[in-house]
Amino acid sequence: SLAGGIGLLVAHRLGHGQPAGTMRRVGLLALVSEAAGAHVWAAFKKGLQDHGWREGSNVEYRFVSAEGDVNRFDALARELIEQKVEVILAGGSAATRAAQRATKALPIVMGNATDPVSNGFVVSLARPGGNVTGIANQAEEVLGKLIGILHEVVPGARRIAIVLNESHASYAAFRAAAQSACATWGL
Repeated sequence: SLAGGIGLLVAHRLGHGQPAGTMRRVGLLALVSEAAGAHVWAAFKKGLQDHGWREGSNVEYRFVSAEGDVNRFDALARELIEQKVEVILAGGSAATRAAQRATKALPIVMGNATDPVSNGFVVSLARPGGNVTGIANQAEEVLGKLIGILHEVVPGARRIAIVLNESHASYAAFRAAAQSACATWGL
């Protein structure tokens, strides 16, 4: 699962050369409430627990939620830093961007971010550089493929509508992918 994979990334990063008995703080910057993301949060904790990280014993979690308002991410990222977390797990592109603005020193693990290279989160997928790593969903590539599939299913269609959120952190990447795919198919 995605959360299990993120858990492995964080566990690996935190586990490298850490003395036994040291309490570590992991910050989670999320768009939705802890209750709304309970299944992902549980899988994340399970992934860390499978690698020896026990809540209250050697790791504590600091969860902050934007409660659906991406404009709150910057303040919440700073809040996590003030709470002295040692790594920030950022749920999505907007959260990753806010965490990246807040710190150049702490490790940031992006979860489900789109187009990390174009968004400036990493230099390249092969060699991320900087303090950001994690998992990208490459949704902009999937969007292009979906347009191709739509064209195959309805080959006579020449105009299609795609609804995009202009305030989304990856709007430009989605728009460019959609335009490129449409140009390829003559739509």
